[in-house]
Amino acid sequence: MKKVTMQDIADRLNITKNSVSQALGNKNGVSEKTKLAVFKMADELGYHYKKEIAREVIKKRFALVASSFALAQKSFLEKSFRA
Repeated sequence: MKKVTMQDIADRLNITKNSVSQALGNKNGVSEKTKLAVFKMADELGYHYKKEIAREVIKKRFALVASSFALAQKSFLEKSFRA
């Protein structure tokens, strides 16, 4: 069986090998959405990488979604009480 490479992931996602490398290293230069797509594809293809990095990205993504939700709720409540 052929060893899965960063190029295999890049080809599947139609991005550059450099973008895959940056995503797997949790570097700046690629979006959080791209990082999550890279980790997902890496898992699907059986590519081995440091899982701790993926957990950091997922936690950061969750925190952003949660804070956005909280801000939306606060804004809604403030508008409701002003009316």
